Amino acid sequence: RSVYNSMTSRLLVDKIEGKSTSGTIQMPAGHVVQTVKAITTTDTAVTTSGSFVDIPASQCSITSKLANSSFLYQATISAEGDASSTFNTFQRMVYTVNGGSTVQHTSTRTFNFTAVLDSMGTVNNHISYLFDGLTEGAGTVFVFAFQHRQNTTSSYHFNQQSLGNQPSGTSNMSHITVQEIAG
Repeated sequence: RSVYNSMTSRLLVDKIEGKSTSGTIQMPAGHVVQTVKAITTTDTAVTTSGSFVDIPASQCSITSKLANSSFLYQATISAEGDASSTFNTFQRMVYTVNGGSTVQHTSTRTFNFTAVLDSMGTVNNHISYLFDGLTEGAGTVFVFAFQHRQNTTSSYHFNQQSLGNQPSGTSNMSHITVQEIAG
């Protein structure tokens, strides 16, 4: 004989707090622990050829709440190539730990974008990337970003401002979101 129970369970709380560390609770692996965002209008022009350079407009800082987390980096960054012909650009994912040296996340992988003629408009970089395999502890300050490389000395701008047909009173921007994911 089957008995149907129509009772509903409810948990009402004002605050969930970690027992050993205030503001931190242990989440099962794969769950989002926190989300941070960065919005910037910093204009960065790259004119060097053949080497990777830092792009400040791609940076987002997050302080980890748990040890051994992964971080999902998502960015939309306004960009424009000032060139007379199309050319390829490459981005590689990097990070710093507690203000230290820049670390390349994977040494053999890059994103490839094509910069179009200046007269054809802009390129918007959309990147979604998982920084995994990190073994730092809780309370670590990470800055996630990418570096840019091109094989031409033509200018490539991130967040170029005051473009000819840009609406009055607006700024081109980058929007970056980083989510800490429990390891």
